Amino acid sequence: MKLADGEVLESPKAVHDGAVRYFKTFLTGARPNGEACLDDLILPIISEEENLELCRAPTEIDVQSAVLSIPKNSSPGLDGFGSEVLSRLIKKNFADGKIGAFHHPRGVRLISHLLYADDLLMFVNGKKRSIRMLIKTLKHYEEWSGRLINKEKSSIFLSKLIGFARRQSLLRLTGFVDGVFPTTYLGAPLVTGHLKAWTLEPLITKIQHKVAGWKFNLLSQGGRLVLIKHVLSSRASHQLAVLDIPNLLFTKINAMLSSFFWGGKRKWRSRYNICKPTCEGGLGIRDFVEVKKSLQMKFAWRMMTMEN
Repeated sequence: MKLADGEVLESPKAVHDGAVRYFKTFLTGARPNGEACLDDLILPIISEEENLELCRAPTEIDVQSAVLSIPKNSSPGLDGFGSEVLSRLIKKNFADGKIGAFHHPRGVRLISHLLYADDLLMFVNGKKRSIRMLIKTLKHYEEWSGRLINKEKSSIFLSKLIGFARRQSLLRLTGFVDGVFPTTYLGAPLVTGHLKAWTLEPLITKIQHKVAGWKFNLLSQGGRLVLIKHVLSSRASHQLAVLDIPNLLFTKINAMLSSFFWGGKRKWRSRYNICKPTCEGGLGIRDFVEVKKSLQMKFAWRMMTMEN
């Protein structure tokens, strides 16, 4: 193994010692430059009594319960500091107009960013002022948290109307990779324009590979039915909840499931009949169109009734 500084580790013991040195230096290194100033990010929404409770010195029982509540595999650092502080920084800069918002229809609620675990998706206009402020915000987060953003794994997606010279200028300014659509975010494809069936071909491929890995001749028809209801039918649940999947994709998936269930032989019942509940003479297999409607209605209801 060759390290970035040119040192060569030639034995397992040398690799072990090198890993120990690296993490010892990483975890005991200098503190982040600058002290986190969170005054503008924290709203005074607690009562005076709650403030006094927070300011009092913790008892031995408080410390013990706090330490024992930390999971064994928890990463070092303050819980919630990274995602919550970064989210508030971004919201504040958008609200102050320092970062320009991405174009959106009138009357639509502004969405500045989507944050899930360590995945961040931001919607910013392409002005250099906005991009510079975005980079400055990310640098503040790095200084306060001590965590570095991996620019090699970060992408910037620009409009097709942006010229080559301006595109290169923005790429140099951010240091990010030039992103290309379609791409995938949290298991769902992101595209420009209408969603087409070919964009979801990876889903078809996953189902095909799953079916190919099973020994068809060793499974009874009842066993194949259980696999269809509890394994294959659930492969598309996430996409059904958040995407308007074309009907052509349902046709392809239904054809694969039907061939797997009947064994490539004659199909004695139609798809409509076997998707009925067992009490109505069907097999209880879920119909993808009905599942899509129910999941999207649930998603719409949550958006209308929940704050976040």
